[in-house]
Amino acid sequence: MITNSTSTTSTKLKELPDGSSVTKNFKLSYDSGELKVFEQTINENEEVTEVLIIVQPWKCLPDGSRESFSDHEDAFQWFEDSKSWLV
Repeated sequence: MITNSTSTTSTKLKELPDGSSVTKNFKLSYDSGELKVFEQTINENEEVTEVLIIVQPWKCLPDGSRESFSDHEDAFQWFEDSKSWLV
C-alpha cells in the first residue's frame, strides 16, 4: 500500500499586467491519510515558488457528511473533482 505519493496537475497560464506570464500548477501530496495541495508558480525564468494552500484530512460528500480517503488515488481524484470550488 502506498502511504506517500505525489502528483502534479492542472497547469494554467496567467498573463501579468507587465506582459510577462507565469504558469501555475497544483502539486498534490498524500501521506498518512492526509492530502496536501501546493500551488506552484513558475515564472518566465523557470523559477518555481511553492506555497501550501490546502491540508485536507478527509473528503466532503454530496450529502454534507465526510469520510476518510481510501488511498492516494481517491484523494487525488477528490481534488480533481472538487478543485472548481476549492481553488
